[in-house]
Amino acid sequence: MPLRHKDSKHHKGTHSVTLYPGVARLAGICNPSVMKKARIINPRQLYVFIFLFILLLSSCAIIEAPKGGKKDINPPSAKKYIPANKSTNFSAKKIKIEFDEFIRLKDVTTQIIISPPLANAPDVKEKGKSVLVKFNDSLEKNTTYNISFGKSISDITENNILMNFNYIFSTGNSIDSMIIRGQIIDAFSLTTEKDVTVLLYNQNEDSLPYKKIPQYVAKTDDKGIFLFNNIKQGRYKIFALKDINNNYLYDLPEEKIGFLDTLVSPFVNDTNKTTIKPSYNLIFFKEETGFQHIVKSSTPSYGKIMFVFYKPAGNIKLKLLKPQTDINFNYCEINKSRDTLFYWFKNLTTDSLTIEVSDNNIILDTVDFVMPSKTQKSRTGKGSVPAAAFGHESNLSSKMLDLNKPVKINFSQPIAEFDFSKITLTEGKDSAVIPKFSFSDTLKRKFEISYQWKENQSYKLFIPPNTFKDILDFKNDTIKSDFKTKSLKDYAKIILNITVPESGFQYILQLIDEKGNVIREDIISTSGKTTYDFLPPRKYDFRLMYDSNNNSKWSTGNYLKKLQPDKVLMYGAFDTKANWDTEMDWKIK
Repeated sequence: MPLRHKDSKHHKGTHSVTLYPGVARLAGICNPSVMKKARIINPRQLYVFIFLFILLLSSCAIIEAPKGGKKDINPPSAKKYIPANKSTNFSAKKIKIEFDEFIRLKDVTTQIIISPPLANAPDVKEKGKSVLVKFNDSLEKNTTYNISFGKSISDITENNILMNFNYIFSTGNSIDSMIIRGQIIDAFSLTTEKDVTVLLYNQNEDSLPYKKIPQYVAKTDDKGIFLFNNIKQGRYKIFALKDINNNYLYDLPEEKIGFLDTLVSPFVNDTNKTTIKPSYNLIFFKEETGFQHIVKSSTPSYGKIMFVFYKPAGNIKLKLLKPQTDINFNYCEINKSRDTLFYWFKNLTTDSLTIEVSDNNIILDTVDFVMPSKTQKSRTGKGSVPAAAFGHESNLSSKMLDLNKPVKINFSQPIAEFDFSKITLTEGKDSAVIPKFSFSDTLKRKFEISYQWKENQSYKLFIPPNTFKDILDFKNDTIKSDFKTKSLKDYAKIILNITVPESGFQYILQLIDEKGNVIREDIISTSGKTTYDFLPPRKYDFRLMYDSNNNSKWSTGNYLKKLQPDKVLMYGAFDTKANWDTEMDWKIK
């Protein structure tokens, strides 16, 4: 029952309440005579007693988890198979695998592989401590099947993954026991490729990867290694595939592939060996497939259009369909990979263009452009600003310049008029110097200032307004920069003595940094010494490519033409130090 308040009398500073015997006993008032006197008490005392009572109950109800004990680091372990693992004369429609703890299944469609593949994938699900497999297709006679669970099974507590778990059975009298092992390596980076589907065919037809499901399937692990277990004696066609749509067919142009020119043979698994070295290496690459087409087109600014192509451009030609007027397409710039083209137009009098684009005399598409106006309202609403004002970017943003490099200024549009006599360069406090001015491209968009720079020296560059005018009649504002050159002791130096196996054959030699950026590229055909000066001290590597078709670039492979990608070799990452010469030998076998 609840506490009853008595409101008949009110005393200054007090409020009377009835204290029932049970509460009084909890409060420590056990003597009946005392209880009679204690029936009317100060409510503050009552609240304290209630608080202590609740605290006592809550402290008694606290249950602490046991402390200590080791963290579970072991994956689930299979304890029972129904039917037994490695059964022969298998005819069951269901499989049950019991584990020693509760398990979780994930990524079933991508991780679980049945080899040989079935036309209709079985149903695989978890139930408590068990994995249940129900077949939805009939099994071939006298065939050994391998169900590889990949990384799909883990415990539910610590997510410990059960790796390399397989269930094997045969519909015949014996289980095949031969294996094929190998590794998938990216053709250009030479890194290993994980989660690659590897296919084995017991026939030798070029069309197999396009049309037929393979006889056996495997998948690479984190080190790019694949393993076919329990396969029959024979000779097989092997094919690697980045199977984007998981259908075991090479049917998408984005899918990477790898193949061998010869058939492969399995070997007997030596159970006495704890490790088996890969016996077949497949070079993995993406074909240059598909028809040439325009991926993207846009108008980045007034008087400028851009095309991005699917493949490197051959001989691009533009034909103006609308309006019926003369427009000069001579201001064209193409990037190094030849898949992006920019065009600028001088004295453009229309805001819309319809252009027909062709490559090697094959019409690719007709594109409509809506040009932004030469001026547009600013975001603040105050007046108007040019839509394509005279812009530039420079390599002096860090205020430091390498001793072996010119000052580089790239303008937004090609330059139509210029006056180099207006430009001044000062060395130190007030010493005027006369550098060399030039454009490094035919469009006159890339401006360079060359000079025999002194180390650890200060310079001031001043380019007054109206020194340059571009083809859109925009002129430069004031361009000025205070910068300093580095010291010789800030740089590292590399001296490479390279020996190639075949003189006269063309090679592409690249120095790359730790992020894979190409620092320098040379075309070589003989053994010799190559020196690399003025390098920032960091990690570097050398990449050597066999230029099989003498096109001065790395070429990918083609499956139907039986062409492997250009072979690539890496020296191996190495460190350099400031103010230090690093000399090394590289003998190519």
